Amino acid sequence: MKTVTSILLVDDSVLVRKALKRLISEMDGFSVDREAGSMTEALELINGQRPDLIVSELALPGPSGIEILYELRRRKLKIPFLALTRTMSNEVAEQAVRAGADGLITKNSTESELHKAIDAVAGGSKYFTTELESSFDGAAVRVGEDPLELLSTREREIFHLLANGLQNSSIARMLLISPRTVETHRARIVQKLGIRSNAELIHFAVNYGLAIP
Repeated sequence: MKTVTSILLVDDSVLVRKALKRLISEMDGFSVDREAGSMTEALELINGQRPDLIVSELALPGPSGIEILYELRRRKLKIPFLALTRTMSNEVAEQAVRAGADGLITKNSTESELHKAIDAVAGGSKYFTTELESSFDGAAVRVGEDPLELLSTREREIFHLLANGLQNSSIARMLLISPRTVETHRARIVQKLGIRSNAELIHFAVNYGLAIP
């Protein structure tokens, strides 16, 4: 009996997930067993049962798909990861590879390329969209350290909210804490990361792919 590769599909759009699930169902030996719309949902599913492959959009609400990769590395979970992106650039590609992605394609890719990418990454190979062939060598980008390694879990949470433009008062209401507590965490964040303003914080997040502009 042939083994079926279990896939966790991560995208905040239900319609996109349905379309991708249909395309993947056409592949022999692959099955989308679980779906998630955010990093939090994805990690909860991974905690319950580890998938054989993760196919994830990078531009997720809140923490991005890049952050899923960093979180997997923190947990020492080696799960093949195929990243999807709406638009392609060398910067996005380098962010994804630096975080540990095994493959990268755009949502404009053909069905054939999607199938090739999934088959390659699930088999332990690398796959980067043909749009990058002339200008990007995935093997040349070194997988770096987690840029938020110094932050606590709460600080990471607040970091992402700040990077997405939320004010202290809004974050306080969302997390059920006081604005003063948010400001205390913010002060620790900027000190640990060596940044001085919200503008620098947002630039830091975008540079590492932790917030997708």
